[in-house]
Amino acid sequence: MDGIWFNHQTAQIFLLIYLTCFGSSMALFAVHFIYRYGAVNKDFQKSYLSGAKLAILYFCPVISGVFWGITCWVFMSESSETSDFMRPYLKQKFDLDIDQCTYIALYFWRPGPDGKVHPDIFSFIGVGILYLILSFSLFCVLYFGINCYLWISRKLGSLENQSQATKSLQTQLFYALLIQALIPFVLMYLPATIVFTFPMLNLDFDIKYPFMEITIALYPAIDPFPTILIIKHYRIAVIRILKCNRTNQISEDYSHGTSAVPKNMSNAVI
Repeated sequence: MDGIWFNHQTAQIFLLIYLTCFGSSMALFAVHFIYRYGAVNKDFQKSYLSGAKLAILYFCPVISGVFWGITCWVFMSESSETSDFMRPYLKQKFDLDIDQCTYIALYFWRPGPDGKVHPDIFSFIGVGILYLILSFSLFCVLYFGINCYLWISRKLGSLENQSQATKSLQTQLFYALLIQALIPFVLMYLPATIVFTFPMLNLDFDIKYPFMEITIALYPAIDPFPTILIIKHYRIAVIRILKCNRTNQISEDYSHGTSAVPKNMSNAVI
């Protein structure tokens, strides 16, 4: 904590805010697929996503984030026992002093008076709550994603009388849905599950880099690419923008009297 603008307590608050946002993002995946299914299935939309009912979708990420943050605060807050356990590990692996860090941690297996390790029920309850949030979110993604897949598949099978452009668009949306369902599973659900499961089973997950933080940072950057690259109209628009920027750059070079041919090459031609 040396050399920063705020104290240890403020850093803990920022950490809890970050964790709350992560918990909200878990619910956002579920909301995204629920809304997408409602967009293709008008009967479902009228029954569950119309009027004031739609507001429930907006509150779900907030509620999920608050529960996630409170769970981390109650069950994973810093303690002297946890700090003593993590101190040599952080020093050896990352050359960090635990007293200069703010953290949340689950201490699943604590040494008892008999010298043996025993399960810490408090930590298992905490991770159980987080697993419930993850499981519910993943269930919604799978359930509504599969139903959306089945609905689009049926529509693709009944498009004999539709134009080729409509069939092509539905197919593109179908493949974009599949990939967009895979991305959060690989970058968000799977890392979170691994981070909790390995310590819970008393297995050493010996890593030198905070891979979960890396995957979280990658997700918002990668998520739009399936839609941009698979949907033809978006793909063409991006290519046109890139070509336009290149054309503008060439025009600007010529407007300043520069040539694409190197000066020494021009002299050689002359």
